[in-house]
Amino acid sequence: MSSRWGSTPQCPRCNKAVYMAEQVIGPTGPWHRACLTCIDCKKRLDSYALAEHDGEAYCKTCHGRRFGPKGYGFASGTSFLSTDKPISKPNSNSKNDPDSDKISQSPPKSAPPNPSSETYGIFSTKPQSSKGPKRSWTFPVSNDICPRCTKPVYAAEAVMGAGIKYHKLCLRCETCSKLLNSTNITDRDGKLYCNSCYSREFGPKGYGYGGGAAFLTTEGTAR
Repeated sequence: MSSRWGSTPQCPRCNKAVYMAEQVIGPTGPWHRACLTCIDCKKRLDSYALAEHDGEAYCKTCHGRRFGPKGYGFASGTSFLSTDKPISKPNSNSKNDPDSDKISQSPPKSAPPNPSSETYGIFSTKPQSSKGPKRSWTFPVSNDICPRCTKPVYAAEAVMGAGIKYHKLCLRCETCSKLLNSTNITDRDGKLYCNSCYSREFGPKGYGYGGGAAFLTTEGTAR
């Protein structure tokens, strides 16, 4: 059934109805365009600046400041991370030992270190034993699948059509493949059409419909 005959979605920010002509896609679904702002700095957001967390909208700077890695300088430029491993003090007896400089300068004879987050200075972690469990990282996976290309749809690239999330470049007319938006989209039986193709396919039958002036025919005859 067409989405416009169903219940009108509500904006998560103001809890008021969101109509097709004024909606943009944000966390959890349609928002008013004026309501899609960063919850911290109130900056207006678009698909390139939007980041979400627990259904709330953030700009990427505020999202990184709140939920990104902890350390000096993150979300501003250069970064310096603290570690849980203290720096050991130099041995006071090294001055009396003439060979101590040679020993300290020679690399330890051990297995080459495995690349890890501590090597690149991205995350602060405690040193782990070589026999300990390996650290694994998981990334969020979108549960929304674009009906046109059958690939996942993320919030930053999603638009709504017939109550379903599409990629922006996949939201096209079923007949002429024209890109659709909130001002020219019409749906029927789960398929999307531009206004012109919808009128041509499903509008009143007669001369001129879908083009200019119209003249309707009737099945009955006047008596």
